[in-house]
Amino acid sequence: MGLSHGREPLRNHAHIFSRVTTRDWEYDGVTIPAGGRVAVMFASANRDERKWGDPERFDITRNPADHLTFGVGIHACVGQNLAKLETQALLTTLLARVRRFEIGKPEFVVNNTLHGLSKLPCRIIT
Repeated sequence: MGLSHGREPLRNHAHIFSRVTTRDWEYDGVTIPAGGRVAVMFASANRDERKWGDPERFDITRNPADHLTFGVGIHACVGQNLAKLETQALLTTLLARVRRFEIGKPEFVVNNTLHGLSKLPCRIIT
């Protein structure tokens, strides 16, 4: 199993954060004043239908190598290579030992900046 198989869950569940503008800033005819708060929504970019075919569908065979979950440029996550390596090790080990997962209804944490699970019932079939 290649590293690409671990990318789809990341593309599918990205975080949201905000920044404060240091000066007036105009985009697409809208001015955001200095001191204004702007939401950065990687989750939205990772589901842009202009980029991703059928973006709401989870597809483990998709190779979203250029997802924005870990940020980009000077704002890229410094731990992303370790996270990717851990994901590859986990998926490789599970593939060798597990026939399937039976997933129940997920419950998500209510949070303005993070997207995460509070509960995910799962039955592992070996």
